[in-house]
Amino acid sequence: MSDEGPGSEPAVSWSLADDAVLAAVKAQVLGAVDDPTRLGKYEIEGPLGAGAMGRILLARDTRLDRKVALKIIAPHLADDEVARARIVREARAMARLSDPHVAQVYEVGEEGDHLFVAMEYVDGQRLGQWLAERARPWAKVVDVFVQAGRGLAATHEKGLVHRDFKPDNVMLERGGRAKVVDFGLVRGLGETEVRDAAAGEVPVTMTATGVWLGTPAYMAPEQWESGTVDARSDQFSFCVALYEALCGQRPFEGETTAQLRRALDERPTPLRARVRVPRRIEHAVMRGLEADPQARWPAMEPLLRSLAPRARARVAVAVPLVALVTAAGMMMVPKSQPCDSAGAPIDGTWNDERRAELVAAMADSEAVWREPTSEVVVQRFDDAAEAWRQAAQAVCAAQEVPDEATECLEHVRVGLGDAVQRLTTAKPSLLVSAASHVELLADARACLQPTSTAWLRDRPSERVHTEAPRARAAQADAIASLGELSIASDSGDYVDALAAGRVSAKTAATLAADAGDRPLVAHAAWLEGRLALRDGDRGGAEAALRRAMEVATEVGEPALRAAAMVDLVYVVGTDRERTAEATSLADEAEATLDALAHAPVWKARLAAHRASTLAHAYPPRADEAAVLHERAVESLRRVLGQTHPDVIVALGNLGAALNNAKRPVEAEAKLEEAIERARRVWGEAHPRTARLRGTLGLSRMTRGDLQGARRDLEQSLRVRADALGQEHPEVASARYNLALVMRQQGDHAAAVEQLRRGLRAREQSRGKDDIGHAEWLFRIGVSELELGRTVDARTSLRRALDLCERWGAGADRYANLRLALARSHVDDDPAKARVLAELARRAWLDDPGELASVDAFLATLPAPQPREPATP
Repeated sequence: MSDEGPGSEPAVSWSLADDAVLAAVKAQVLGAVDDPTRLGKYEIEGPLGAGAMGRILLARDTRLDRKVALKIIAPHLADDEVARARIVREARAMARLSDPHVAQVYEVGEEGDHLFVAMEYVDGQRLGQWLAERARPWAKVVDVFVQAGRGLAATHEKGLVHRDFKPDNVMLERGGRAKVVDFGLVRGLGETEVRDAAAGEVPVTMTATGVWLGTPAYMAPEQWESGTVDARSDQFSFCVALYEALCGQRPFEGETTAQLRRALDERPTPLRARVRVPRRIEHAVMRGLEADPQARWPAMEPLLRSLAPRARARVAVAVPLVALVTAAGMMMVPKSQPCDSAGAPIDGTWNDERRAELVAAMADSEAVWREPTSEVVVQRFDDAAEAWRQAAQAVCAAQEVPDEATECLEHVRVGLGDAVQRLTTAKPSLLVSAASHVELLADARACLQPTSTAWLRDRPSERVHTEAPRARAAQADAIASLGELSIASDSGDYVDALAAGRVSAKTAATLAADAGDRPLVAHAAWLEGRLALRDGDRGGAEAALRRAMEVATEVGEPALRAAAMVDLVYVVGTDRERTAEATSLADEAEATLDALAHAPVWKARLAAHRASTLAHAYPPRADEAAVLHERAVESLRRVLGQTHPDVIVALGNLGAALNNAKRPVEAEAKLEEAIERARRVWGEAHPRTARLRGTLGLSRMTRGDLQGARRDLEQSLRVRADALGQEHPEVASARYNLALVMRQQGDHAAAVEQLRRGLRAREQSRGKDDIGHAEWLFRIGVSELELGRTVDARTSLRRALDLCERWGAGADRYANLRLALARSHVDDDPAKARVLAELARRAWLDDPGELASVDAFLATLPAPQPREPATP
């Protein structure tokens, strides 16, 4: 449960609370305490916070074995008979309230000199903290506030007013549910509070007592003037908090109460002048901010309905119309004769004639993967058309459906028609990615949900007709370019397609934003992210993919959101410092894909990206990664056939995983199979074939065939450098891999040259302070030691150590660096070499092999000389 703020508390004795603090410290130091502080049946565990009404302690109810938040009422209030009676009365009233969005009050009691209220302990984070973590989509912010508003409405139904609503008095449970807490200032409707007009310079964020009961920054004008409050006062505070959450500024600015009082005399800046939100949101919030309580909403409920006006329409559609949701996700609507023809418009978009055209166009293609791809694509179009028909019939049969649902249906139908039109061209660049792209077709049934139609309200209609077609055309160009990367016949085509694709995706995103087409913005951002990733721009890829996720969430397109999340798993998961984050993303993506029931390609890709995350973890989990990669290959083969480019890439990933798992013979078999197919699809002089060739070289190195490994890795580097340019990040990686073999062969001069060239390219794209450079610098330093260049080696190793100390690293990394530095000081400072080696030795006390190596090195150093006694 959150605290109540820093309040101006009287100087009184807090023996119980102080004992709780001491107990918490003892528990941290000693692990447990034999004699915990108790208050009746409650065992005190520690402090939670303090405020104007008292202190809050975390405790355990020993009878019911549950955690509770105990509010110990301040002695100056507990000793006041009037205040004491009011607190007891209102706590008992709150105890009769049970609502999922209100923290439950269990009891009010007395023990010794202490008056306390036992409340539900909410395990989570404060809304204020959640908002401060990062920018949130407006739809998500409104959803959380609507939940909290329902808690306020439930309180009002009991005849009580919260009077101190603010973000820090709302808790978000770990599951995401919002609960209003801290009813320390709650009072009956219409009651008057004590005020002190002299307190004009109180900070506006402070909860004041003996002045005003409330936090000035969020208080309604009537709380300042007459002290009389009702439900509309809470409504005002609610709207102040929501306004601030949406645009980052409060509607009434002021650092002190005097300044704030003056600001309240002026009308606040319209919300949409500060942030782009729907007009209905602005209207709802600005009405709640009216200075005159009579001009506000009559109660919380109509305000909440205005913030989410389609809630009732959704019920009207969902309950009487959705008779059954099958395992395949098909919504059945009751037969209604007048609405049978409502789905007819889809027949002009997808019908037997269009189906035949598409099948024929795919059959005319020379692509060897055309047949399985055709089957997948046609079935997905059949499913999408049937979903549209059912949604249209549902809209027809419903009594209350907003106009936006109809417009959303038309938008989905146009998108479906565009996809059909693109694929009937039978370009291999479109066909190769068709299976994965049709899995992302919008489900028309989502148009019945408010999150899928909210974006329509703010579309600038005067530009829709001119910009939307251009945006869709640019999107089609980006999709074609992305497909071209999978089938380009030579490296020049690959590079050109990559450059053109990034331009087209950015153009599509800009035009879609101008047209107010939010779903297309999400799709274009996703394409931007995928193309940036292909270009080695991981930072740009992550930014675009996160934008795609947020907008897809906002417009209610779970398939697109899942696809962006799947790609983001790869971007994040290949950074060994972010394994936990990537795993969490993968879990969320998997749950979304499971609900879609028609995304086998994306499920296979997710399995592959999970495998990459495990392979890059520290320590690597190579065996698990190999299992997941094998699963991905088999899934893609079932859907796309044996010869699809995506299957070739997955086969190469499996080979790499088997090599990492120290199974080089199996790895080489898979990689040679992948290379043979790659030659037929891309040719030998193509970056994708070269990438597979490089992986085969690493497998040969693992098996001990250093000559064969160097040959493969040199060829891989040469092809990729010619195709992508000397400074491309992928080329830098190829240099690193080649240097590994050169070092094993003892060719340290060549290894240092490759590593330094690759490091320069990395520094251009990532800056000089990237922690990833440490491994490169370490290998450069060790090879320079082998060449006798101790001064150069020391420079490289010290820079690597500086990066690790700045950003953090594992104990093994520090130990390796310190031992290498010790070797660099053998001749000029053996005492320093011994100190560094001893530091390295401490990290390997549980590793006999490493320990023996360090001890052997220490044995070569001169024995430490005893210090001479100091001269008196």
